[in-house]
Order: sequence, then C-alpha cells, then structure tokens
Amino acid sequence: MAGGLISAIGCILSFFAPSVYFLYFSFGLTGCGLGLAYNSSIFAVGLHFEKKRVLATALTFVGGGVGPLLLPILFQYLIDELMWRGTMLITAGLCLQLCFCGILYRPLPEVYDTPVKVKQSHFVISEIFQTKLLKEVKYHLYLFNFLTWSMGIFIFFVMVNDFTVSSGISKEDSAVLLSMVGVTNVMGRLMTALLGNNPRVNRLLSYNVLTAFHAIFTMIYLVGNSYTTFVVLALFFGFFYGSKLAFIAVVTTQLFGVENLVYAYGYGMFAVGIGALLGPPIAGWLCDLSGSFTWSFVFAGSVTLAGCVAFHVATVLHDRQQAELTDKLKVTEHGHQEKTDALLKNEEPTGDADVI
Repeated sequence: MAGGLISAIGCILSFFAPSVYFLYFSFGLTGCGLGLAYNSSIFAVGLHFEKKRVLATALTFVGGGVGPLLLPILFQYLIDELMWRGTMLITAGLCLQLCFCGILYRPLPEVYDTPVKVKQSHFVISEIFQTKLLKEVKYHLYLFNFLTWSMGIFIFFVMVNDFTVSSGISKEDSAVLLSMVGVTNVMGRLMTALLGNNPRVNRLLSYNVLTAFHAIFTMIYLVGNSYTTFVVLALFFGFFYGSKLAFIAVVTTQLFGVENLVYAYGYGMFAVGIGALLGPPIAGWLCDLSGSFTWSFVFAGSVTLAGCVAFHVATVLHDRQQAELTDKLKVTEHGHQEKTDALLKNEEPTGDADVI
C-alpha cells in the first residue's frame, strides 16, 4: 500500500516537472514505490504457499506479463492524445490501484516470524539485514547473475525501439513489437506455472538455460531485416524471458531457504536496480562510439551469458553443500543408532529372571 502511494506521488510530481533534472527525482520516487510494492507481492506469495509455490509465484508473474502486452500501445495512445504530462496523471491513478491490492493481503504465518533476541548491536543488525548471506560465495554469484541479466534486459528494452526504427520500421509498429514480446512473455510464465511443480523439472537448470536463450536472442535480434523477422524474434525473446522470470522466486527459495527468501530476493532486486542503472548508459556509449547498435546488443547478450556462468557455479556449490549436509546427517544418525544398540546390549534382564 505504501508503495502504491509513493509511486503515485512520484507520477503526480512528474506532471509539474520544470526540467529533466526534476524528473530524475520524481521518476526515482516512482521507482522506489513500485519496488516496495513489487517485492512485497513476491514475498507474500512465496511465504504463504509451500506445496504449490512454483504455481503461485508463476501465476503472480503472469499478471506482470500483461503490462508489456498492453501498456506500450496504451501509453503511445495517451501520449498522442494527452501529451506526456497528462499521461503521468493517468499513470498515477493506475499506481493508486496498488493500495487496494495491498488491502487484500493477509498477515504472514507465524511460522516465518524470526524475532531478534540477541543483545549485541552488531548481532541485531546482522539478524535484521541477514548480512550472513553477503558472506556466502554462492550468494555473490547469485547477485552477479541478477546484475548482469538486468543490464542485458534493460539495454534491450531501452534500445530496441530506436534500433527497429533505424531499420525502417515505423514507431507504431515498433510499439506493437514490444506487445509481441508481452504476448509470449505471458505464455512463458504460464508454461512455468503448469510445469514448474513437476518433480522431474530441474528448476535451477531450467532458470539458467532460459536466461541463456533470451541472452542469445538479444544478440540474434541484430539480424532482423524485415518486420516479419522482428516479430518472430520478439516472440521467441518474450517467451524465454517470461519463462525465466517466473522461476526467480522459486530458485531463490531453493538456494537459500524460504526463511531467507525476503532478504535474498530483496538484495537481488537491489542488484537488478544497479544493473538497470549501468546497462543503458554503457550501451549508449558503445552505440555512440561505434556508430551502430551492434556492439550494444552484443554487450547485452554477452554480459547476460556471463551471469549464466556465475549462476551455474552457484548451483554447483549448492549441490556440494547439500551433499555435505546429507553426509553429516547420515553420520549423526549412524552414531545415534550405535549408541542405542550399545544401551540395548548393556540392559540388565528383567521379569521372571529377576525373581529367580
């Protein structure tokens, strides 16, 4: 609810913006509000569901896929009719709907409450912010993956319209291309919702392979030379990107446990924000330096693939940790069994033998 209110205030302030520098502040305020609302929705779903967590989170992400499907066309129409300032007021009204959505959330189950009972201040800070996660190599690799795919995806969405227009596609048709991404984006999320709970599906591997594919199609987009080609590429890109997004909360839970979902995912979204800040300026610099979009899209795909390598290493470390934990449990159980057997052997006779 707070996120919806903050984002709406940011949009309203943007209506009165006297300069582009003021928009840096007002848009930033809107982004902070949307970040609060987005993370809260993922946390609520991820913590409330256990057996069907993949299905629940994937269906949640399906709603997010409807935005890229409808909003590019809607906003292009609103800008043409109301100019950008009027569009900001309409957007503020849409953001306020998040407040009504927040009313529908139930309190989280008590089983996930983790009160802090330590006295030392540095321990308190560690418990509140779960800084122990930041000491794990596995988590560093996870954050690097989030940072890199964020850089790649924001480069694509920021530059794809200019690239297609430079290739001879009209602005209106370019907006439709983004809607095409939205169509298969929703389809990919639905596929994850339907198949993600299947025990035979390796979720960590699926997430990484899907990320690699949308990185590859980012670079393949450069070969587009007609509107039909761009439509096909946009459909494939949207499908792989949407399928991967629906796995994010699930793989986070699998790697770090449901008790750390809020912290691990929250820091991950911070890394996504950093990637969104870094990616487009770097791509713009490469475009200005080379005089074409080629190196921008190659960089976007390459940096995303580098994140895939890091995530693979993280999964290897996770598997080793799980194997070591299993071995320790077996040793512990074997030790308990030996003690039990020893006690049974040393037990004195009872019953009639005692009477005699």
